[in-house]
Amino acid sequence: MTTDTSWPNFEKTPIYQSFFENHDSYERYHVYLIGVRLKKDSKQKGSGSKADRKSVGIAPKTVKAGRFHIKSAVDPTCDCYAVIETFGDDTGSTDYFPVGKEKFATIKDTPLPAWDAKAVLIGKKEGTQGLRLTISDENRGADEVLFSTQIERSDLPEAGEFGSLEEKEFVLPGEEGTRMEDVEVCLRIKISDGASRVVTKEDTEKQYENTDDMSYVEKVIEDESGKPQDNALLQCWQHSSPSKAVLWVLGRNDCFMHMHVATKLFFEKGYDVYVFNYKMNGHCRKKGWVSDPHYNSHCFSG
Repeated sequence: MTTDTSWPNFEKTPIYQSFFENHDSYERYHVYLIGVRLKKDSKQKGSGSKADRKSVGIAPKTVKAGRFHIKSAVDPTCDCYAVIETFGDDTGSTDYFPVGKEKFATIKDTPLPAWDAKAVLIGKKEGTQGLRLTISDENRGADEVLFSTQIERSDLPEAGEFGSLEEKEFVLPGEEGTRMEDVEVCLRIKISDGASRVVTKEDTEKQYENTDDMSYVEKVIEDESGKPQDNALLQCWQHSSPSKAVLWVLGRNDCFMHMHVATKLFFEKGYDVYVFNYKMNGHCRKKGWVSDPHYNSHCFSG
């Protein structure tokens, strides 16, 4: 049995063809989800510490029955997670290809969850009508939806180029009569054009060229098996008068790609940089040593 390693025929799957070949048809939504905080006019007081967890924020409420306070929810703890996603007639996102959806981590046992986390969603310019944010409480039975709102595309900032993106802050109040009535949700959003790049392909390729002050060499580390797919590769950026160095080891299914960061963080400060690409990873793939895509980031021995 032979493996077909040719580039997929995207004509049979138009949604993927559009995503990979028509970058200017998309835009990226850079979301910074800050978290939940008390409204300024809230009558509640407290910080969400253990001492406050029974009464502050979006903790399950209690109802008084005679001399007793009874939890109104099946699950007495507040374990919240958030989901933000694109919505519209044709966002370019599917269940199998969820480029327009991100689930933020569950924050355990706190009535004022602070995610302080970022995500990037991708959506079609023409078919995306906006973003939907949902916050739910993870329960032992069915999760409880605490908050759900939509931000229309017209209320979002305009798409721009990297380096000059406009960021807009949203403070979304909870609905009266719900567990969210005394709190508000804070997040910031900026949008980049799908065709915009932090660094161009040409700029990246220049980093492999020798200069008066720095040279680039590659050292192949051949495996004793003698098979090219088992080779590792050491990339070396070396100054003419080296004094300090950094060894960069890739993560799984990774590559050394942020050259603009390396330039400011290492090269301009006099560091030599050595990048170790272990077999089936990183630059080894660009060398053509990975002949079977099933073994990308893996090894033949399992």
